[in-house]
Amino acid sequence: MKKDIYFIRHGETLMNSRHVHQHYDEPLSEEGQGQAQVVAEFVKTLGITELITSPFTRARQTATYIGELLDLPYTIDTVVHETIRPSYLYGTPHFSFSTYRYISNLFLHRLSDVWNDNDGENMFDVRNRVHDAKDMIMELESDSMAIVSHAVFIDMFIHLVCAENGMNIFRFVHMVAFMKRMPNTSIAHIQYSPDAPVGVCQWQFIQLITPKEFDK
Repeated sequence: MKKDIYFIRHGETLMNSRHVHQHYDEPLSEEGQGQAQVVAEFVKTLGITELITSPFTRARQTATYIGELLDLPYTIDTVVHETIRPSYLYGTPHFSFSTYRYISNLFLHRLSDVWNDNDGENMFDVRNRVHDAKDMIMELESDSMAIVSHAVFIDMFIHLVCAENGMNIFRFVHMVAFMKRMPNTSIAHIQYSPDAPVGVCQWQFIQLITPKEFDK
């Protein structure tokens, strides 16, 4: 059965607006709450029958607005939470030497299942979660679902879903560029086609829908 998956980035937090790494319990700002209400109205037009969210506070709050408008309860699934960064990064700017060093090391050790940067996830951990997320989606009976998640995990899913065993420098740079194009409450539409021809990935990225397009 073909499935339409709509990965929704959560609404804005104060740390998002300040471009700072944030903890799991960072809540939506007033702006983020307004964004969540707007995206809920748009999601209502998609005909989804399943709503899943990351356990992080900002994602659950966004899913609450969507679920209440659609009268659809959400399910929390840890496989779609944000990538866990080293604790020393939390509270530091995205555009800092520490961030660039972390990202560089993450890429350089992308094939290692033992390397880690303090208490952060490595790429092996993230690939495993992408695999688990695929399994979760395939096992659901719904053919149209919304998953409230986070920019980096959504990027990782899109870029690893058909290439879980590796990521070259060109794909890595493309992933980072894609992340910068994904504002809060943007929606990445992905389609799963189990009957895809041999040699064609069953998972296809269809489009990125940004908040500017909700009223079109």
